[in-house]
Amino acid sequence: MEKNVQISYDKVEDILYLGKKEKIKFSIDLALPSGDVILDVGFDGLIKGMEIFNASQFFSVIQKDLERIKNANFSLVYSPSYASISINLEKDIKSNLIIPYNKQMVLAE
Repeated sequence: MEKNVQISYDKVEDILYLGKKEKIKFSIDLALPSGDVILDVGFDGLIKGMEIFNASQFFSVIQKDLERIKNANFSLVYSPSYASISINLEKDIKSNLIIPYNKQMVLAE
């Protein structure tokens, strides 16, 4: 579990960023029904952070709740063909993502 990750929220654009301060090799853009998500991938092929667009819609909360968030964490479970991401914010705001993901293919780029 990635604990005490860096968190920032842009209330004008409704974008939430969660991540660690590590060098990023590239980003992956995911278009989801509840909002776009950009995943930051490190040089080791692991997900290091994410930007969540339309974050209030993504988490089904009002923007004021996201403005107050000071602590967050996320956990990742990798399988050969997907990654499962569990996001936990303060105030019991949670969400899960399951995305197609293959670390070996990511590192091959």
